[in-house]
Amino acid sequence: MPERILEELEAWLSTYPRWEDRPLRFYLLPKAMEETSRQADILGNTLVGCKCYVNLLWEMEALDSEGENAERMLKFLQWIQFQSASGFAPRFGDMPARERIRTEKSGFTLGGQTVTYTVTLVADFVKAYEAESQ
Repeated sequence: MPERILEELEAWLSTYPRWEDRPLRFYLLPKAMEETSRQADILGNTLVGCKCYVNLLWEMEALDSEGENAERMLKFLQWIQFQSASGFAPRFGDMPARERIRTEKSGFTLGGQTVTYTVTLVADFVKAYEAESQ
């Protein structure tokens, strides 16, 4: 997985306006990158559909109730959806109109005074490769 993807995701996620006092700990862990499609034209140019999976874990001070902690996570997930739909999320491919970042498998675990949130970020994008001239 290209390092640029993790760096751009981290920079983008740090702009989330509702980090109350900033996370106590914040991790982006590469999970997988897969090719989802491949199309070649008669000139040998190729479009490759890609999915990049990154696990995000962050720890914050727990709020008073489980409902408040769940609401904090839902607001974050909605922000990611808005950012992606509005074109503010990072772009990793060559066809911006076909890109999106989405979330899956999110949850949180209470641990005394802290709460650990987890979510898998999925970046869908298309890379274009031109045939080399002979």
